Formats: sequence, structure tokens, C-alpha cells
Amino acid sequence: MTTPKPERDAAWHAKLAALWLQTEPQLPASQIGKLMGITKNAVVGCVARSNLPRRPSPIVRKNKPHAPELSIRKATLRAIVEPVAAAKPAVVFRRQVEPCAWPERMGPPARYCSADSAPGKPYCAHHCSIAYLKRTG
Repeated sequence: MTTPKPERDAAWHAKLAALWLQTEPQLPASQIGKLMGITKNAVVGCVARSNLPRRPSPIVRKNKPHAPELSIRKATLRAIVEPVAAAKPAVVFRRQVEPCAWPERMGPPARYCSADSAPGKPYCAHHCSIAYLKRTG
């Protein structure tokens, strides 16, 4: 059973704005939601749509350690890239025509039609006739 939505008239929005802008004590969105009969996310959404000012995050983060020196990262990257660059480039073969993507059996393992797909389509000619409707008029 769901609870009915409260009436959201001008007075309701004014109360929401007053609770949001209150500084002592500054209530969290979840507590404002409980007072207003809505969820925390509904409070945040109403505040955003009402163009009320954002609050700073209450989450206090510990200082993260600084990233290693850039020169160390460059040296590491250079040690990885130089041997790869010196290696013989790989030859990649691509099929001129992709196989049809029509699923023939769902579930593990999935199987697809192995016919060549029609030019510019993901399916073979037979499955294109099933998947696409011809325009009339």
C-alpha cells in the first residue's frame, strides 16, 4: 500500500523552501522528507526544480595521498611503450561481410544465424524480410 502524495500548493513549496534554507539547525534532506511526507530524493528533486541554492556536501573526505611525480609515471610509460613500439606491428584481418545477428536460440550458449548479412543491415536477406516491414504508399 502506498501513501497518498501530499497536496503541493504554494504553501507546501514555501514550507519546503523554508526548511531547506534553514541554517540552525540545518536539516538533512532525509529529515525534511520525513517532515514533508516525501522521500529524500523527492526533496532533492523539488529543490532543484525550485532553483533553490545547493548545499555543500556533509561528507568529510580525508586527504588523499598525492599522485606520484609525473616524471616517474612518464618513465614507467616509456618502459612499457618503447618495447611495444619496436615490436613488429600485428596484422588485423577483417571480414568484408559481417555474419547475420539474428538470434536462432536464446539461452546459454546463444546461437546466431551464420549467413552473411545484407549490405548495410545487421541481418541476412531472409531475416531482413522478417524484421523490417515494407513501406506502403
